[in-house]
Amino acid sequence: MKSISIISILLLLCSCQNPKDSHLQKHEFKIPNAYDLEIICKEPTVNAPVCMDFDEKGRIWIVEMRSYMPNIEGSNEKSRNNSIKILEDENHDGIFEQAKIFLDDLILPRSILHAYGGLVYSEPPNLWHIEINNDRPGKKTLIDSTYAVDGNVEHQPSALTLNMDNWIYSSSSNVRYQKKKGKWIKEYTTPRGQWGMTNDNFGRLIYNNNSTLIAHDEIIPNALFSNEYLKLKENICQIITDHHRVYPLQATAVNRGYQEGVLDSNEYLINTTSACSPVFNRNKHINDWNHSAFVCIPEINAIKKLEISQDGFSNYAIQQDTSSEYIITMDEGFRPVDLKIGPDGFLYIADMHRGIIQHKAYMTSYLREKILGKKLDTITEMGRILRFKPSEILPLEMNDISVDPIALLYSNNAFYRDKAQHYIIQNNKQELAEKIRSKLKTENVEINILHSIWTLEGLNILLESDLIPLLEKDMLHVSYHALYLLSKMNIQNKDFLKLICNNLIKKKVPELDRIMAHFIGKLNLFSNEELFDIYKTIIARSNEAAKSAEGIIANHPKNKVALLTTLSEQSSLNFSSFKEILETTLERKREGKEVYYYNDNLNLEDRRTVGMELYRTFCATCHGIDGEGQNQLAPKLIDSKYVAGDEDRLILITLHGMIGPINIDGKQHQFSGEMTGLNDNEELSDTDIKDILHFVRNAFTSAPYSIEESRINELRKIKPANGGSFTSESLDSTIQTLKKL
Repeated sequence: MKSISIISILLLLCSCQNPKDSHLQKHEFKIPNAYDLEIICKEPTVNAPVCMDFDEKGRIWIVEMRSYMPNIEGSNEKSRNNSIKILEDENHDGIFEQAKIFLDDLILPRSILHAYGGLVYSEPPNLWHIEINNDRPGKKTLIDSTYAVDGNVEHQPSALTLNMDNWIYSSSSNVRYQKKKGKWIKEYTTPRGQWGMTNDNFGRLIYNNNSTLIAHDEIIPNALFSNEYLKLKENICQIITDHHRVYPLQATAVNRGYQEGVLDSNEYLINTTSACSPVFNRNKHINDWNHSAFVCIPEINAIKKLEISQDGFSNYAIQQDTSSEYIITMDEGFRPVDLKIGPDGFLYIADMHRGIIQHKAYMTSYLREKILGKKLDTITEMGRILRFKPSEILPLEMNDISVDPIALLYSNNAFYRDKAQHYIIQNNKQELAEKIRSKLKTENVEINILHSIWTLEGLNILLESDLIPLLEKDMLHVSYHALYLLSKMNIQNKDFLKLICNNLIKKKVPELDRIMAHFIGKLNLFSNEELFDIYKTIIARSNEAAKSAEGIIANHPKNKVALLTTLSEQSSLNFSSFKEILETTLERKREGKEVYYYNDNLNLEDRRTVGMELYRTFCATCHGIDGEGQNQLAPKLIDSKYVAGDEDRLILITLHGMIGPINIDGKQHQFSGEMTGLNDNEELSDTDIKDILHFVRNAFTSAPYSIEESRINELRKIKPANGGSFTSESLDSTIQTLKKL
């Protein structure tokens, strides 16, 4: 591990800016020795970049989300002032001085991906594919009209990722997409992560959420996605680090800093609250980055580096240096929100460079006060793209994929491996099939074999004869991928495959046992008695019986459930986890309750955003968008005892209204108008009222989210005696009566 020191990095300004603004600026960053951090493009050329992607020419395409939290109120969030731009380094000096607008007038675009001869991009609620004609938009095709519902940007699908299995995945989504024979295919998958996604060299997805640094699937996507009553959790969504500590340089403004355990005695953040956009380095040309992942920690203006070690199917992540972050600054405008490893092998950083990154629907009054106190709300209309690299290591070579896609399919550069696979499939290069098959027979590098079989699969010409011989290689992930693909085929050479499977079981290797458990039932090679004995043997000797059990239940033939029930009756302790998973799955089946992510887009309503919108519709006119109230018209809600205090009191006021003088901070206040209750508004349900009150409590006080819909329904019937609104006195009397009940 290289030592860490404070250095000053030179901020290089884009040459297309006004010459008067081209003076050099310096900001202090803490980064490893012998590394360079360069700003390769900045405002006004870019503004609030939230994600990026590289095209085959090495140009950077960015999404600008200028309308996200431009001020403390988050005004005009749905303004059409967002863009997708192409950044170019025209004179090859390393600075991307030229920006072209590809698409403009967008509402909260989320993510982009170069695929299928064009650009896939999201603009809620839609997912689009648009052809690129000389850097101009061409034919536009709607892929999915329900890709992302309106709501909090932080919790909507993002990070479009084309995986090794030829499917496009998104974080915070349970849908995947692929284009076959000119038509877009949509399938369901397990939901993963929050903002950002990456993958490893074995086609497994890696992601995180705001309070979890890094998690991953131990297996390839949808390998066990066969039983709609089984909720997968043993083989996917595994958190792979023991702690989520961060190491800020200064006091941190975070949403719930007042809660115990969030900040230390110096008001430094203890654990991450906004981790996002991990990227796994899949190249080997930078020794310090081998088996490393990088994670954005925008709340402390930092990027974390984690070392990833592998044990069978499991990964484990640790931070070698527990005294500092890999990249960190005192500049509170530095907001890394997307990371990519470029075609040159270096780390690229999309820095939104904005003071406020907390969505308005979730912002607490505590954070609001901190933001205004630090004047973070003044950091707007900015943005940077940075490049981080070792000082003495040259970039990887740029290539033209069309010249020799086969060579690049087996390149040491992960960017070109992926691009070559997709190029061959997208352009239906059937003439390359024999070269790939020939390579498949002689290749001994696991990653190259995997790219070969998935390229053949994408061309729709993968054969069982391509896969079965691979099972005799001593390669864990090759065996898993091969058996998964074989389990989807109508096997002809059953005897030979059965012989190989029996030999693999006889090896008594835990990882091979797990593979067999996952697919042996779906291969349709064994009789019931043979299958029972295999299952029993594998579970009995497994150190991770639950992971094998989940695979058995997922892919076991649905017409042979009795076999599984008999298996669950085994007395060994190892079978207890099998029994528990099976019983839960069968109970769901009896009740007809499919697991929620199997058959429909998640599109879970963001109720906090719903509450915010309802508040602004029904309450903000008098109480103000900021909860500050209006003189002589309505009291303030910020830090109000009426909001943070007794729940019944708050519900009754909201439902039935209030009139007359009220006591605020020990003083009597008389307001000119009567607060009208929401009880008689037929448009508002108990859920709506709860959403309003939870938003108000979160936004203007530190009170908990503890209001129940059932209590709202009960208190609808407790009306003021005079038939109008409550007075302060009648409300107090009613509360006392309720407490006696």
